[in-house]
Amino acid sequence: MLKTLSTRRRRIHDPVEQGYTMSPAGYGTMPDGIENLKVPQLHWDALAQLDRKDVCRRSRAAKDPEYGFRLLFLNREVIVDTKNRCLWATENNGMKKIDDSLLALILLVYLQNAVDIKPENIMAAAAEALGGTREAYGDISYRLYPFPRNPLYYLLWEGDDDFPPSLTVCFDRSIKMARRVPGPGPI
Repeated sequence: MLKTLSTRRRRIHDPVEQGYTMSPAGYGTMPDGIENLKVPQLHWDALAQLDRKDVCRRSRAAKDPEYGFRLLFLNREVIVDTKNRCLWATENNGMKKIDDSLLALILLVYLQNAVDIKPENIMAAAAEALGGTREAYGDISYRLYPFPRNPLYYLLWEGDDDFPPSLTVCFDRSIKMARRVPGPGPI
């Protein structure tokens, strides 16, 4: 298993080599240098070269004929303005420009690299990499053993018109025996 996980690691590139600029004092420290982060134009250029319909299909973004793309980020609508190379938030029937280079970079990279994959395929790959076994609950479910005698179940429901997708994590009843700790009362 360790060999499988290690072969999937990606090489981490130096931000300066990638065209990201930070102040010398802030290089290597997220909080102090992040305000000076500049999004390399190559990300905007790369997104402009992609087929918009394909980007929307893979990322679940909506095509905006005037600006470029609309998508939800942490349950808030964000407009990725490919013409003016900036971000907008929709607020009270209007728009407000978002001046956040890190968010712009995250969204640009996401739109370029999103993969149209069903949640159960991601879950299956992760669970099987951790030694999980398939179960017959929900739309897809797996049993994992974080502790040798206490199985943990992950149950995924994809959702439909009536119910949103959901993921439930359940311990087996055997966890009651494992949670005894010294001290007063139950946990």
